[in-house]
Amino acid sequence: MAPPWVLLNRAIFFEHDVAASGSASEAEGEPTVGGRSRIARRVPSSEDMRDANLAYLRVLKPDAHLANPPELSSLRILRPTESIPRLCQDITDGFIASADKNLVALYAGPYRAGTNNLDGGYLIYDGSNNSLSTIPQPPYDYTHDGVGNGAAAVLCLDGAEYVLGELTKGMVVCDLGSVLLPHGAAQPGLRFIPLPGECPTYDRIERPKLPLKAEEFRSMACVGGSIRFVTMDGYGERSGEEVWLAVWTLSPDLCSWKKGKVYRVRPS
Repeated sequence: MAPPWVLLNRAIFFEHDVAASGSASEAEGEPTVGGRSRIARRVPSSEDMRDANLAYLRVLKPDAHLANPPELSSLRILRPTESIPRLCQDITDGFIASADKNLVALYAGPYRAGTNNLDGGYLIYDGSNNSLSTIPQPPYDYTHDGVGNGAAAVLCLDGAEYVLGELTKGMVVCDLGSVLLPHGAAQPGLRFIPLPGECPTYDRIERPKLPLKAEEFRSMACVGGSIRFVTMDGYGERSGEEVWLAVWTLSPDLCSWKKGKVYRVRPS
C-alpha cells in the first residue's frame, strides 16, 4: 500500500529503460511520411518541433519508488531508447510544478508556462495507477507571457470550484456550476482573491523586483479542504537577511486569510 504522503525531489531525470525495446518510430520521435523523415529533407518547422516533442513524451514511462517519510521517495521518467530523438535533445529532465492528492504535474524539458520555448510540455503522473499522461503546450500569446510563470497548481474544491493559484498575485476561482450550464445561459463565475496583505505582489513589468522564481520561495496547496499559502519572507533579498516562513489559511468562504505559525529558517 502506498504511503499517505511522500517526499519527492522536484528535479526529475529522464533515463534509458534498459528493459524496453522501442520501435524505429519511437526511437526517432519525429513525424515520418512514406517511411522517411520529412524533416530530413528540410528545416523543421514549429509544427514539426511540436509533433516530435509530443511523440517523444508519449512513449515515456514512470518508475516510482515510494517510501514513508522522512525517507525520500523517487520518481524517474524512462525513455525506451538509449539515445534522445534529434529534435528533442533538450528534453532531458523534468521539474515538479505542483502536486494535489495522487497527481503530480511536471514541466518536461526547458518549457515553462508563459514562455515560447518549443522544447517540452507537461507530464501528469498519477500515483493511484502509476501512469503518465502527456499534456501539449497551449498556444503561445505574447500578451500573456507572464501569466503562468508563477502558477502553483489547479486545485478542486469539493468538486464545485477550481482554483488557479498564481504565486505573484493571488488566485482566480472559477464556479463550475455556471460553466456547466447550457451555452449562453450564464457567464463563467470568475472571481479574484488577492494574496494576504502582508505579502508583496509583482506585475509582469515589475520583474526586476522579483528576487527569484516565485516557486522557489512560495507555495500553495489544498490541505484538509482548506487552501494554504506558504511564503518565505526575506528569501533571496539580501545576503545574511533573516528568513521567516509563514503559513496562511484561506477562510471557508474564500474571503479572508488567517496567518498561522511563523518559523525562523536558519541557513544550512
